[in-house]
Amino acid sequence: MLPKERVSIALNLSQPDKVPKGELVITDGFIKSMLGKSVITLEDRAHTLQILGQDLVCLHYALQKDGQQVIAG
Repeated sequence: MLPKERVSIALNLSQPDKVPKGELVITDGFIKSMLGKSVITLEDRAHTLQILGQDLVCLHYALQKDGQQVIAG
């Protein structure tokens, strides 16, 4: 079962093949250490999630107006 299917089935209160896995925060330091890199890219983040078998991804965002952060999540 694909991660997207697994999460969708669980959210619809049905039983997926296994419990979806996800982490709220995976730090840059952890990714750098895991991949042995000093600088990481978006592709490195995606690769790390794949290695860890994550089904869920928590996205953090920040919206700015005139150089000032107005909304963050």
